[in-house]
Amino acid sequence: MTFFAARGRALQFLEVAGRVLAAGDERLRENLVFTSGGRAEIDPEEYDFFLLFGLGFQLPGIASFTSSAAASQASAGSFDRSLNCKIAGLLRQVTDKDIFIGHNPQWAKNAEKAYHEGVYDIAFGLVRSAVRERGFTLVRQPAQTIVDGWFTEPALSAGSLRLDVSGKVAGEAHRQKDVSHMNVTFGKIWLTEFLRLHATRPTAITADVLP
Repeated sequence: MTFFAARGRALQFLEVAGRVLAAGDERLRENLVFTSGGRAEIDPEEYDFFLLFGLGFQLPGIASFTSSAAASQASAGSFDRSLNCKIAGLLRQVTDKDIFIGHNPQWAKNAEKAYHEGVYDIAFGLVRSAVRERGFTLVRQPAQTIVDGWFTEPALSAGSLRLDVSGKVAGEAHRQKDVSHMNVTFGKIWLTEFLRLHATRPTAITADVLP
């Protein structure tokens, strides 16, 4: 597997350059080279399929009592407005290979935000339809990580670290009350489940690629 990543919205500076995606500024180029282990461009010919994870794509809080019109509008809008959607569109310009979409993790449940914003199964089903209409495949957050039908299990957020995009491992933790970022255990569960369900060449996946 090859990872391309950057903090915040820095990946918004990706652009189509011929048949590859390239960085539109030097800082993003440095991030791509570091996180991928040396690659400055995303060349679709080198990969079997693609997974875009997070990138500002949050499931909308759709509850069972939400009107069908409002639910449909929220479902499509949550993806269309995201950086995830923008990059998926760029990729589609240079490849017809499968593109999988992973939404931001559901916020971890805590005492200050313990009410239900929506129902995960309802929101996921509606957004999946909107994503499919655009030619991509939405990936479900593993069921074992969800609590109370909406939130992520709190233990999977504890001790999450900021993305390392330099030559040094900073080891800088997110603030204690952060509920939007997940830790390495969550990542292992998510990626293992994704590979089990969606990888087209599972025999090429070895255990040592997982943390």
